[in-house]
Amino acid sequence: MKESVFNKVFLDLLLNYLTRQGLDSEALSRLCLVLPPVAEGLPPVVTSASFYQLCSKAAELTGDENIGLHVYQDVDWAELGILAFACSNTKTIAQALDVILRYQRLYQSDAIAKAERDKDGKLIFTYGLEDDFLPANRYDNDMCFATIVYSMRNLSGNPNWTFSEIYFTHPVPHDLSEYQAVFNCPVYFNAIQCHAVLSDDLYNLPVQGGDSRLFSILEAELNRLYKEVGEEDNVLLEVQQAVAEALCRGVPSIEDIAAQLNMTRRTLQRRLSEVNQTYKGVMEKVRQQLACRYLQSTDYPLVEIAFLLGYSELSAFIRAFRRWTGETPQKYRLKTHHT
Repeated sequence: MKESVFNKVFLDLLLNYLTRQGLDSEALSRLCLVLPPVAEGLPPVVTSASFYQLCSKAAELTGDENIGLHVYQDVDWAELGILAFACSNTKTIAQALDVILRYQRLYQSDAIAKAERDKDGKLIFTYGLEDDFLPANRYDNDMCFATIVYSMRNLSGNPNWTFSEIYFTHPVPHDLSEYQAVFNCPVYFNAIQCHAVLSDDLYNLPVQGGDSRLFSILEAELNRLYKEVGEEDNVLLEVQQAVAEALCRGVPSIEDIAAQLNMTRRTLQRRLSEVNQTYKGVMEKVRQQLACRYLQSTDYPLVEIAFLLGYSELSAFIRAFRRWTGETPQKYRLKTHHT
């Protein structure tokens, strides 16, 4: 897979924030690897790994472990460019959030975000990282939901706009007061997946001053950029998500996943080969990613984790984990598990 990247606009906003905190942002910027734009009309990009490294260094230098909650608190949302302009010209918060979910990969290539109704009809927003070499990151999770809350408050003109509940994958921080101050809703930690619940009344609020004619023009440009970046990469995300959701019921066959994605087996194999992937390779990658997440963030017994990954025997899971990481699940858990 291509290296995971962030749109450089997020790096610039972070560096501006650090300058306001009295730090030498020019020196800190050297921690990040900046690459050319992924498409004409977009800014350069910065590798996700180096961006997260900068976040950790910034938290250390500022002494602010909650830095992810603060970076985008007072930004001019126009600095986010065409995506921000498009959102500001939607009719409702629902439409604005749909735009963010559809086009967020123009700004963060490794992000997986979606909105779905659960069995009780609740609207659930989920967020995660496609790249299993990028572990669950506190600053990334905090920035994601804080940015949504700040931007939706700006668009709706409602200073109290927030989620009903938020679930983070990282451990419980030492001080919860900042989370309460920023989100003003129940916040939970050590979740398997980063997600939030949104009430329908706030989801359907109107956006102030939106212009539907201007939105049509901006949406056309977003579509052009999205196609230029490469829509074919999406098939990999779709297959990974479908496999992850199916594993707890057993190992899904390629025919099962192809049917779920409204493709034939042959079409799915061809689409995966176009991005240098195989179905077997995707299955292994998803299993490894989920295994590491379960071992890091839960107290599930190994036999239960094996079952959730589609293994009929614990020994098969242990052998597979040794092949992926060179160590046993028990050793990996002791090294990485957060309590």
